[in-house]
Amino acid sequence: MAADPLIYCLENLTDYDQFERLCDDMMALDGYRNIEPIGGSKDKGRDAIHVDSSTGTVAIFAYSVREDWRKKLGQDSEKIRKHGHPCNRLVFLSTAVFTPSERDEAVQFIQDTYGWPLELYGLERLSSMLRSSHRELVSQHPQIFTPLFFPFAGGLSLSPSPDHLVVDHVEADAGLAHWLSRRLTLAGFHVWCRGLAPMAGSSVNDAVRGLLTQRAFRYIPILSPEALSDPEFTARRNMALAVGGSRGSQFLIPAIAKPFDSARLDQETRSITAASFHVSWALGLKSIEEALSSTACPRKSEGARDLAIRSYFPGEIIINEPEDLASNLFKVTHVPEVIRRFHSSTPITDEDGPLAGQWSFRKVSPTHFLSFHYPPAELTVDHGITQKGGSIWRATPEMDGIRIDNLLIELIKKSLYAESRRRGLNYCTDRRLVYFPPRLLRNDNLSFQRLDGSHTHFSVVGERSHGWGDRASKYRYHIAPVFAASGDPSKGFEIIVRIRAHITDLSGKQFPRRGGLIRRKKLCKSWWNEEWLNRVMGVMQFLADGKDGIEIGSTTDDILRVERTPRVWSAPIRINEDALKDAKAIAEEEFITGNDIEENEDDDAYADA
Repeated sequence: MAADPLIYCLENLTDYDQFERLCDDMMALDGYRNIEPIGGSKDKGRDAIHVDSSTGTVAIFAYSVREDWRKKLGQDSEKIRKHGHPCNRLVFLSTAVFTPSERDEAVQFIQDTYGWPLELYGLERLSSMLRSSHRELVSQHPQIFTPLFFPFAGGLSLSPSPDHLVVDHVEADAGLAHWLSRRLTLAGFHVWCRGLAPMAGSSVNDAVRGLLTQRAFRYIPILSPEALSDPEFTARRNMALAVGGSRGSQFLIPAIAKPFDSARLDQETRSITAASFHVSWALGLKSIEEALSSTACPRKSEGARDLAIRSYFPGEIIINEPEDLASNLFKVTHVPEVIRRFHSSTPITDEDGPLAGQWSFRKVSPTHFLSFHYPPAELTVDHGITQKGGSIWRATPEMDGIRIDNLLIELIKKSLYAESRRRGLNYCTDRRLVYFPPRLLRNDNLSFQRLDGSHTHFSVVGERSHGWGDRASKYRYHIAPVFAASGDPSKGFEIIVRIRAHITDLSGKQFPRRGGLIRRKKLCKSWWNEEWLNRVMGVMQFLADGKDGIEIGSTTDDILRVERTPRVWSAPIRINEDALKDAKAIAEEEFITGNDIEENEDDDAYADA
């Protein structure tokens, strides 16, 4: 066994992914600040690359934990040349030990064969760097440099690396301490908090003592009357003052949780400007962040919160300008006054059939129906349907045992579906939705007018490919509107329109639910608010058939009218759409592409169905 724990851990590591991360961090500290990790099983000889922005010089990095490092070096070099990667310098990091002659032979071989300068890092060179210039990396890679050889305290390695903020407190101030720690973590700082750290089986005083000397950049004690009455907390604060004195720097940033008599503090702590949280937590946090920024406290390049927000919302998102916001709500401007009662001589068993589907009715019994409208003539003849009176719905709370408000919502919604069937949309009995069939519209395109008066169109039926290679197959999508009604007799009614995609194969056969869902997600991944609104407005204008609104009914006294334009509200501010373009690209890149294997497995299930 090697006497040096660094060498032993490098010689016996088994986690290659962690070794790659360690190498990337070491190279970033060794002058390659813009190193870009690649790695993985299909890296084509490259574990990382670096491009010098000033000269355009490309350095390729290859890492190895194999004993036959020389063979691995040759294999990676050949892969780089085979795939034509630009390369001006090859950097090879290995946990192997090689002699000076082996090093010189490898450098000469790479230069003669490929024309690249070779820079070699072997076991001794790596361990030397980790002992000196890069020693802070030991504590950042505990998966390699394990607690067996490198002591831990409170969940942190005690290898020297003063990059953490140590937040200390008594139980009475735990709420503020935990909040402050999480906020500083979100701001990108490395934070250790006594109340959040794993302390089971260990001494708080010993852990804080070790962290103060090895890992703490600043010590943040939460001060309150309860804290000043705790002798152990006071002892830890005095220890921090001693550490600060040995470093010759201002080590403490006191945080005042509650007012207390300052005479209870030692003179040295009293002389330090404290952050006051007893007036405002927000102001106290601001004071601490300003103090940390002025001392160049180590932190991530971006905090977790900032990184997430900036990844999806680059640039200035909110602009102080008014904007009109369109909805998917369409006002019902007229409801027929009478709900008619109909009876049939023979039962209507297929309520969704080609004829019954074109009539909006509430089925009270197999031969008893309620509706705003008269049934189609052919349906009337086939089933001997006759009208048996009706009711003015404003004059009665219920009709034939059904509450009027519920009956109105049902009939309004069904009227939109019946009109869709009359206009030529097909009905899927399994999914219970209506959808545009092929060739209903010219070139399967639906033309409509936007809110700004411009005209455009979209496809109501289209084909897409799914899968890859020999297993790629085409499928067909159909725009399928979904209607709902809301409101009441006193406030009026509205239609809510949503859009779905009905997925079939090219023969019209429906996919199983899982297969259809995967294809539907891939199809709609790039549909954002504008695309959904376009389809909603297009469907309603199609049903309006060139009129100012949708009119459903055959006589003047049974007309149901719905506006063809959605409700629009004006907001005092607007979203900067240009700033969201990068966010859309990110979302599209991250969307479902990782499910390719599952998708092709689903194809097999469909083929056997």
